[in-house]
Amino acid sequence: MITFGFGTKTSVLPSSSIIIYPQQSHGSRVHVVTQENSSIHNPPDTDGLVTGVAGVALTIATADCVPIIYHDTKAQIIGISHSGWKGLHENIIENMIVAMEALGGSAACIDAIVGPAVGACCYPIYGERKELFYKKFGSEVFDEYPKHTGLNLAKCAYLTLKHQGILASNIDHPVYCTSCQKDLFWSYRRDGTGFPHMVHFIKI
Repeated sequence: MITFGFGTKTSVLPSSSIIIYPQQSHGSRVHVVTQENSSIHNPPDTDGLVTGVAGVALTIATADCVPIIYHDTKAQIIGISHSGWKGLHENIIENMIVAMEALGGSAACIDAIVGPAVGACCYPIYGERKELFYKKFGSEVFDEYPKHTGLNLAKCAYLTLKHQGILASNIDHPVYCTSCQKDLFWSYRRDGTGFPHMVHFIKI
């Protein structure tokens, strides 16, 4: 049985004998949890986790970046990733799919859920960063507002998941904005430093 959840201001982790809580660095490194290394509860420089080991809870924390939960329904392999703009640009999602396939998974069998992240409404983008995303994703990841052009991080994630072979029908892509929805979510852009993060999880 798969247990998973996206964090809000009030959510809590499930009970588990092994909880993996990586030291995130806004990068693209993926750590594969095995029976042999499951005692490493805080892998360094890690923004993605993958495992096929039952009873291990994989977690990541966000406060505007994109959390994604993955489940290969045939091979029973799970994963979770933290994707900020750097991770999305540096191929964190691609690395997740490669890691899951290395354990025997298949992109065609993966269900993915894109969790709550800052919306383009609250994420203006310009200059060099805008050029980087235009070259990688094209114009459809930008939304125009009266005072700014916004980057839709969740759409970047959705398009990447599809490009990596995950079926569109297997991708859940709800619309949230962590910055706008103050009653539900913490937000770095809205609240600044010194605030809690939301913790997201999945386990077999």
